[in-house]
Amino acid sequence: MDVVYIAPECSPFTAISDLSNIVPSLSKSIEKEGHKVCIFMPRYGCIEPSLFQIERIPAEFKVKVEGVLIPTMVYKGILPNSFVSIFFIESQSFFSNSREVYLDWSLDKERFKFFSLACVEIISKLKIKPDTVHLFGPRVASIASLLNKNVKPVFTVDNLSRLAPDLVESTKEAISLSSFVTTVSRTYGQELLLDSEYREPLLSKKEQFIGMLHSLDNDEYNPESNPSIPQTYSKNYFTLGKRKCKEDLLDFLGFQKNMQLPLFLVFLNHPGENTTEIINTLSLISHQNLQLLVLSFTKEQQFHELNKITSKYKNIKLCPGFDHPLQKKCFAGADFFLGLNKQEPSGLHTLIAMEFGTVPVCYRCGAIKEIIIDVDSNNEGANGITYRDYDKDEILEAMSKAIRCFKSKEIWPRLVKQAMSTSSKITNPAKEYVSYYNQLVKTTANVFQ
Repeated sequence: MDVVYIAPECSPFTAISDLSNIVPSLSKSIEKEGHKVCIFMPRYGCIEPSLFQIERIPAEFKVKVEGVLIPTMVYKGILPNSFVSIFFIESQSFFSNSREVYLDWSLDKERFKFFSLACVEIISKLKIKPDTVHLFGPRVASIASLLNKNVKPVFTVDNLSRLAPDLVESTKEAISLSSFVTTVSRTYGQELLLDSEYREPLLSKKEQFIGMLHSLDNDEYNPESNPSIPQTYSKNYFTLGKRKCKEDLLDFLGFQKNMQLPLFLVFLNHPGENTTEIINTLSLISHQNLQLLVLSFTKEQQFHELNKITSKYKNIKLCPGFDHPLQKKCFAGADFFLGLNKQEPSGLHTLIAMEFGTVPVCYRCGAIKEIIIDVDSNNEGANGITYRDYDKDEILEAMSKAIRCFKSKEIWPRLVKQAMSTSSKITNPAKEYVSYYNQLVKTTANVFQ
């Protein structure tokens, strides 16, 4: 079976939202099930062809957008550690002219309109004839309406908060036009069914709508073999490895090299994040006896706002988070992963932190309810700390609880080991997706006949 994935992101080429991790992990797993997968995504300006070993296809492409033919370039590469082909679409007017993955929607609207039209056009011109098309996320939702009317794609929705009105409408239309709709955790699926905006279209697909956690790409995030960290380690022997990674990270950041001070990692990865609210929270955290690293994917103006406040404190460092190897270095070196997001549809960055033995402290919502067993639960499988109300006092209390655990010679090693054991307990959803794809093959003709 041949499957085409269309997504705005894919690691290691981008590393902003959870889709960056979902798309490569799932595509590799589907390939291992014996099927052929190729991925289409934009070539943003931050994706250097020589660095990522991608080559331009020597052919001329033109895509018609509102009656205007736009010269279009296509690059091709291979997803690392797989045989999955990945195609990158760009024009000089769209994507490659900016190093940022996401812009304000007023600008992104035209970029992704071009990308959506280009995908359908170029798949046809390259004579790729998939048995089904799988769309990932609201930004590519409009492709559902561009496909042949007999074609009903699979559509995966991730974070649907803070969407522009026309993105909301295209997402609802894609839900209606799709044969199957999936989301990134069972809990987030339940939350969407209570959302007044999406309740009606999702209820109409209730028998074809499912939420499931996605497992990690073991090639990408295995601390036993990862080349991006200074010392490898395992869940059975992590003390020296984690210590070495923390020392290396403290040196890199210019932090006080005090191993007794807990190091918290904050990951601001959602476009449109409430920067003011985050800044107020960080100001309070700065007065605690700890060190804090903030990896930010926010836009340039928001980054400068964050930098103004964080530069006032010796125990806070702010870094741009777009560097994928640096991310893994930070995940391995930190003691805690502090989740400050009000929504966690998939919890994948929390899972990545846990894979590296970095204990999560997160707001109990979405996938976090399925991933973290709180240390106060008296459950032997306790693997993290959660707070139930999103307010500053709750966050600070959760952090205080975390520090008490960090200082306990009995609790801390057990907590780290349980965190590192979490992702192996999550079932890979590849077989379930294959069953959906097989049902589609039986009921539809080839997509691009």
